[in-house]
Amino acid sequence: MVWELNRDLPDGKVIFCDVFEGSMDIMKNHERYGFEVTSDACCGLGRYNGWIMCLSPEMACVNASSHIWWDQFHPTDAVNAILADNVWNGSHTNMCYPMNLEQMVAQTGRP
Repeated sequence: MVWELNRDLPDGKVIFCDVFEGSMDIMKNHERYGFEVTSDACCGLGRYNGWIMCLSPEMACVNASSHIWWDQFHPTDAVNAILADNVWNGSHTNMCYPMNLEQMVAQTGRP
């Protein structure tokens, strides 16, 4: 579909970034990224710290950057930073196609 959109919209550039693929790469290779805690959220209560939402800052873990999950739904800032790097330049895994955002900007000469 991305290829067709780029063909049909010659004045536009369309890229697709598969955030699920990038997230799965982080989960599978969590040691490479420096994550120690993969199943428990940093902030919450109950099983996996995911049954009750994070209700106050006092509930948060000491080192959120060692966790993949902030709460039952959201990744930590550390995960979001890795995903953002991947969207920009594919520095960890190529989750965007047909190119990453940096390549698109270089091709168009403008953001």
